[in-house]
Amino acid sequence: MNFLDPQSQGTNFSTRSANALVTVANAEPEYAMAFNAAIYDNQPGEGTSGLSDDELVALARGVGVSDAVSATFADLANADFVNGSNAAAYAAGIKSTPTVKINGEDFTGSQIFTAGALRSAVENAAG
Repeated sequence: MNFLDPQSQGTNFSTRSANALVTVANAEPEYAMAFNAAIYDNQPGEGTSGLSDDELVALARGVGVSDAVSATFADLANADFVNGSNAAAYAAGIKSTPTVKINGEDFTGSQIFTAGALRSAVENAAG
């Protein structure tokens, strides 16, 4: 989701970081989860410029992403996919993260952060 782009002082950090993650997921999927975790572990505050392209590259390389893949982040080859995913989420009524739906129903509020609540809800929905 790139809905926080307007909060990143014109750098489009949400789009750039999502593009980088999609690039890794497509080219070297074995590093995607570790890269995602690294992005979140280094997530800048809202209203800041976010991480630079060089910082995203360093995070990717730090989890094992090859130079050949990380060197393509600035090309924004997956930006259309990121924009389309954001538009599809908005059309489905998703306007924030985290958003959890079970059988089309919102799983909201403190439930999301209550130990066992999500598991119970999924098990109940599964019957």
